[in-house]
Amino acid sequence: MKTFFSIIVLFFFSLSNYSQDFKIGFQSGWGSYKMSELKDLNQYILKNNPLSPKMISNYPSYYYYRPSIIFAYKKVNFGLIFSHQSTGSRISIKDYSGEYLFDSKIKSNAFGILGEVNVDPEKKLKFILYSELGFIKTQLTLTEFLKVFDNTITDDKYYFDSKNYYIEPGFKISYPLSFISLELNIGFFQQFGKKKFEGDKDVSLTVNGNKIKPDWSGLRFGLSFYFVIPFEKLK
Repeated sequence: MKTFFSIIVLFFFSLSNYSQDFKIGFQSGWGSYKMSELKDLNQYILKNNPLSPKMISNYPSYYYYRPSIIFAYKKVNFGLIFSHQSTGSRISIKDYSGEYLFDSKIKSNAFGILGEVNVDPEKKLKFILYSELGFIKTQLTLTEFLKVFDNTITDDKYYFDSKNYYIEPGFKISYPLSFISLELNIGFFQQFGKKKFEGDKDVSLTVNGNKIKPDWSGLRFGLSFYFVIPFEKLK
């Protein structure tokens, strides 16, 4: 895997000899996350917990962050992109006699390659079709806490991870301002791969005997800010 990405990086930097502009940018936006199997785990806990806790949050939409570098040509662009995203859930009940808490915190880091096509490169306001393809690593932390009066009965943490892949096709609107470019994007992030959660010492996360995995699939709405440097100035 490391060798593959090293080849990709070298390939993109070899393209820099022919590109018109070099773009360094940062994107932040709002993502929705499917997480259907983790939501099934929450439903299992709610159904089988005799304390009858309540669902406080259940993997809601949240911010994501993406730095990138892009080699821009007249009609097409190619780039390397890194993504970070996170969400979580909470099941809880608390009164004078004690407290129960089941927390889930999940985050992922993804590394991908980006391809873009300018629909009409002659216009200043550019309409761009894009697609990303890459590798995604997910880390999950589960915390279970039970306190009865002043006595802590349970205070445990569990750590899991999973490695999968993703593709994200989408659409951008780009507007240049001298050496700065602003972009609005909408896309659909689709995770694929069959890697389930695995914990320390090969401990698996299961619901009704079935291993479960993360699913970051969902819509992505973002705003990007790029510094645009003509390659002639870098030579």
